[in-house]
Amino acid sequence: MVIIKDKKLMSVGIVLDSFVVPKWIEKIIIDIIQAEFVELKVIIVNLKHTQNKKQSKNYKHCLYKRYCQVDYKYYSTKVKGNAFEKINVETSVTQSNNKLNIYRLNSAGISLQDIDALGKEKLDVIIQFGFSEITTQLISLSKNGIWYYPHDNFGNGYTAEPNFFRAMFNKNNPLEISLNSILIGSEKSNAIYKTQSSVTRDSLYFNSNAAYWKSTEFILRKLRDLNEGKMENVKDYSVVPKEKNESKFPNNLETIKLLFNLGLEKIKSRISNEQWFLALKKINGKTEDYTIIKPPLDRFYADPFIMKKDNKTYIFFEELIYRKGKGDISVLEIDPETNSYSTPVTVLEKPYHLSYPFLYEWEDDIYMIPETSGNRTIELYKAINFPYEWELEKVLIEDINAVDATVIHYNKKFWMFANVFIDGSSSLDELYIFYSDSLFGGWKPHKMNPVVSNASSARPAGNIFVKGGKLIRPSQNCSFSYGYSVKFNEIVDLSEEAYSEKLLSEMEPDWYKNNKGTHTYNFNDEYEVIDGRRIERKRFRSK
Repeated sequence: MVIIKDKKLMSVGIVLDSFVVPKWIEKIIIDIIQAEFVELKVIIVNLKHTQNKKQSKNYKHCLYKRYCQVDYKYYSTKVKGNAFEKINVETSVTQSNNKLNIYRLNSAGISLQDIDALGKEKLDVIIQFGFSEITTQLISLSKNGIWYYPHDNFGNGYTAEPNFFRAMFNKNNPLEISLNSILIGSEKSNAIYKTQSSVTRDSLYFNSNAAYWKSTEFILRKLRDLNEGKMENVKDYSVVPKEKNESKFPNNLETIKLLFNLGLEKIKSRISNEQWFLALKKINGKTEDYTIIKPPLDRFYADPFIMKKDNKTYIFFEELIYRKGKGDISVLEIDPETNSYSTPVTVLEKPYHLSYPFLYEWEDDIYMIPETSGNRTIELYKAINFPYEWELEKVLIEDINAVDATVIHYNKKFWMFANVFIDGSSSLDELYIFYSDSLFGGWKPHKMNPVVSNASSARPAGNIFVKGGKLIRPSQNCSFSYGYSVKFNEIVDLSEEAYSEKLLSEMEPDWYKNNKGTHTYNFNDEYEVIDGRRIERKRFRSK
């Protein structure tokens, strides 16, 4: 790949089948127009496009396509932003850029005259959303080839990619999405950005909508890397050959089998209740020594953090009462003689959801950074009467969708780890780092953000700690279900310029009978605290 070393404006072309595009494509176009280092010079509109062959009538796949339609119609009303809603971008695009050249193609291919004119544009990258297939005629017209999304069905309406559907039923087939490129002389494409997304079993549309919104960030990230000469330092993943039937639509028999399994799960969910609970044990205790802190049936307990103060041990956690529909922060005290615990007391309540009460002691004061993504903020609270009274000290970061902020002081700087997401995408997939000279402000984003883009290891799962000389970051494995297990990752490199980590071990939920998940791990000198998720037959439902 040709690497552009200077900081000149990059010239980008976009291929569309129509100016009426899904909202996820609209966002990419707007982001490119607004970027300071990119100039959108060309839009190629293929007015004579034909329907994708995959979308042609084939009754062998009619049940899958019908499921997609029904699933979309029902669940698309339950999200904040529908990635597949169509919108006309012609006016907004042309009015924002008077230097934009639009090529309207009225033939099945690209004429020699068009090719000659496009060659004079000297494009750095062509991004293809149309033409139903990759147009080889365009590859030579861009210094860095054609960029495209393999999961995009080139604007031919909503029918979710088959591998998205199969990922809902197979733990060994994670939902992976990528941004690919094809270069001059290449026989195959390379993934220049690759990530693994979380999967929910509730709806194929939910998975598709979140994945498409998430993928809108990829192009600008890689254009920035290309402009700054970083592409040569980014690992290019060769496209892994798909299984024989993975890229094909499921036939009617396969669809029936998979939807039957999905139906059984939905029936089970109607007659059972999922409830998070807490557990603690002495540091050197055996697995069977866990004391289970079981919540009442009308609520759950999760995200435990432990702190000892004045010879008393406290566990702070999220308490979510189902009828309230949001979490508060509560605390209970542990009796070290009996491992019994006091009745929980709510210590922090807001109009918006609170969870993950991260605790941090600094200069003789105790602070808390609870999750406040419902307020689009990261907030710092100070204990004025520990553990029961807290006041807002400062809003550390505003206008951000961030969850599970976790702070460490390392190499004379504060480092904040948090999962960040855009509206419509999943909160489970991408880890960001911010750093500052002070706990109380001046937080700057890391240059490599997102430093982890993988639902199997991104989201924080508790305090970062040092053990055996290694800096270890607990993270959640959410690749197939939310909060399935906790992974322990060694932070190998942490600086303003770089970040890397490697997996050391994993705590799976089998430490407790019938446990289905564990997504928080913390400890102090005496105790280890974790949470779990069990499913029991329903006996209670709040109204």
